[in-house]
Amino acid sequence: MKQVWAKAGASVTVVLTMLVVAASPAGASTGATVADAQPWHYWIAFVLLLSILGIVFIALPVGYYLRVWRLKHPRR
Repeated sequence: MKQVWAKAGASVTVVLTMLVVAASPAGASTGATVADAQPWHYWIAFVLLLSILGIVFIALPVGYYLRVWRLKHPRR
């Protein structure tokens, strides 16, 4: 079983490394730096954070309850 996890971990590492290597020329060629960002660019960070928190702490538990827990444990 350890070999399966080792192979899965190696695969994930290879894929992520390839993604970073493939994306770095595009990021370097934009010429945009953090200093070029305007203050109004940062509002989206709060929207994305709240969206992710809503998905993780509300949508996933509700979906799990509706599709798995409720069907495994019916009321008597």
